[in-house]
Amino acid sequence: MAIQIIGNGGTVAEVDGTTWRALRVTDRPTEFGAGGYYRTAISQLTAAAPAAGANLASLRWTSGSLLMLIRYLQITINVSTASTAGLPQFAGYVARAYTVTDTGGTAATLSGNSFKKRTSHGGTSLGDLRYTAAATLTAGTRTLDAAPFITTTTNIALGSTSTAILDIDGPGDHPIVLAQNEGLVFQNVTAVTAGVYQYTINMAWAEVPAY
Repeated sequence: MAIQIIGNGGTVAEVDGTTWRALRVTDRPTEFGAGGYYRTAISQLTAAAPAAGANLASLRWTSGSLLMLIRYLQITINVSTASTAGLPQFAGYVARAYTVTDTGGTAATLSGNSFKKRTSHGGTSLGDLRYTAAATLTAGTRTLDAAPFITTTTNIALGSTSTAILDIDGPGDHPIVLAQNEGLVFQNVTAVTAGVYQYTINMAWAEVPAY
C-alpha cells in the first residue's frame, strides 16, 4: 500500500527523479510569526584602565509575547594602549530577573528597520541595547549568572588580540533563549592598569513566538 505525505496546504509531496526517488526537503529558519531575524555589530574603546566587572555593553529583552534566540555571537578584544598590569579579558553573562535597564553609555536605535535581515520582518522587540566607550554602564536591577557563557583573554602588549565565537547553526544545536526580563551583559573581567582595549561584539538572533 502506497503512503502519501501531504503538506499543510493539502499538496502531496513529490520525489526527485525517476531512479533515486529521493524526497526533496528545503530547510527553513525557525518560524518567526510577527518577529524576524536580526543582526548587529558594536565596536568601541574602553575607558583607560577599566576596573574588574566594568559593564561595557548590555541588552534587555522585555517582550512577553516573543522569545529572543541568540544564534551567533562573536566577541573580540584588541589592545590599543598597552597595559602595565592585568590581562584584558572580555566576557558575556546571561542576566536573569532583569527588571530595570542599565543606564549610561549610548543607547542603540531600536525603531524602524534597525538590525533587520529583511525589511518585511517585524521591528525588533528589544527593550534596550547600549554600550560605552568612556564611563562604564551603571547596572540596573538584574542578577548575572555566576559564570560567563563566552569569554576571551589576551596579553597586555600593544596590538594583542583575541576572539571567541558562539555559533549555534546546526539543527541539533540549542540557542541561548531569552524570555521576558532576561538579557545579556558584557563586562571587563579583571582590572587593567593604564591600558585601553577595543571591544567588538557581533551578534545575530531571531525573535519568535515559541521555541
